[in-house]
Amino acid sequence: MVAARCVRASTGVHAWSGLRYTSAINTLTERGSFMPSRGRPGPRPNPNAPRSRHRPDERPITYLPPDGCQDEPPPLPPGRAWSEAEEHHWRELWSSPAADVWEDSTYPAIAALVVATSTILGGGRISAQLIGEQRALMNDLGLTPASMERLRWVVGEPPSTVRGD
Repeated sequence: MVAARCVRASTGVHAWSGLRYTSAINTLTERGSFMPSRGRPGPRPNPNAPRSRHRPDERPITYLPPDGCQDEPPPLPPGRAWSEAEEHHWRELWSSPAADVWEDSTYPAIAALVVATSTILGGGRISAQLIGEQRALMNDLGLTPASMERLRWVVGEPPSTVRGD
């Protein structure tokens, strides 16, 4: 390691002057700026490995309509007396962009989400388990930004592949 003089900059940040300073974590160039090293010891990541996080995701992107699903919402499942607020929430969920890709098999999960949300907002008996179940249902149905990213859903029109020159 070559000794270098540390000068206090006017911004309160240390700036190095002098010769080249090297360490295992950062490299200081002759101009005085840090170049970050890889930060982790070991071999470089292999993007061709089957479980590599550096591998590009090859699953197709599903584009959802920006103004939501325009289809008529299905009827609420029978077997329960639905309140007006629950009916409104049901229609609201079915008009979301994610509803465009939901299948018939998701009806029970959506009904469970409506009941859980109604219980939480209606002042019923609230538990951590109920809140966790609501959060899990929202993630499974693609109603959160993180779950939309995981499912590779994008709200908007697909980019055009034709270039206008």
